[in-house]
Amino acid sequence: MKQFALVGGGRVTSCFVTKLPSLSVWLGPVAARSYRLASRIANQLGVGVPVRGYAELDRSAIVLITVPEPQVPGTVEALAEALSWKGRVALLCGVADSQALQPLAERGAETGSLHPVTGFHLQRFIAEGSPGAVRVARWLVRELQATFAEIDSGRLPAYRAALSLSTGVFVPLLEAAMQSLQACGFHKTAASAILERQIQQALRAYCYSGRKSWSGALAAGDLEQVLREFQTLARANPVLGRFYRNAATSALELYGRHPRLKEALHALAASA
Repeated sequence: MKQFALVGGGRVTSCFVTKLPSLSVWLGPVAARSYRLASRIANQLGVGVPVRGYAELDRSAIVLITVPEPQVPGTVEALAEALSWKGRVALLCGVADSQALQPLAERGAETGSLHPVTGFHLQRFIAEGSPGAVRVARWLVRELQATFAEIDSGRLPAYRAALSLSTGVFVPLLEAAMQSLQACGFHKTAASAILERQIQQALRAYCYSGRKSWSGALAAGDLEQVLREFQTLARANPVLGRFYRNAATSALELYGRHPRLKEALHALAASA
């Protein structure tokens, strides 16, 4: 492993790169949008040599980039103009994916990205990119004594979609369930206890038997019960009713089950 350069911005100290046990051995120049920021980053890390511009990274064969995602395009554009990239490796650390580094790839760089998997405390990572970039990613993961999985670059958005479904979509689902319990009179404390137990049981069942664990009126195709549940929620809160109907319809389509029930839910949507 050769000494690497770091291009930083934002909360660099929260990036996994700064947790490398041998950081003081491998980190060389530190660059940022300004020399002042580069100096601040190097001081925070206690290692590395701040430089005044990206052109001063010309002796670094490996460039690790950890900047806030909105800053990635501008940073990549500046790096592309500042250096000759043939034979270098550029690796995005925890942000974007290798497509954002296309200007560098077009100039001959090996490009890729490395992402810690949420919830594993830097013990599991996902990497994608060209072979040279993945080799650097593998070395970083090994330094952190973590596990590593490589995925095709074009499939990283699917991985991110999985994270969005398990957080951005799942949390509103929990909120809808919470409001449904409160709509029938449960205090929030009691509703939380019920919801927690239901979610734990459902998660354990799914991890054990996958899609076979799907249960309840919807899974059984109980048209009358599902319609009663929808109508009750719609009277209490039209937003909850729509959420239930849309989620139920999507679930039936995902599993390819109960076309009659799906048609009834579509009819409700059309008449709304």
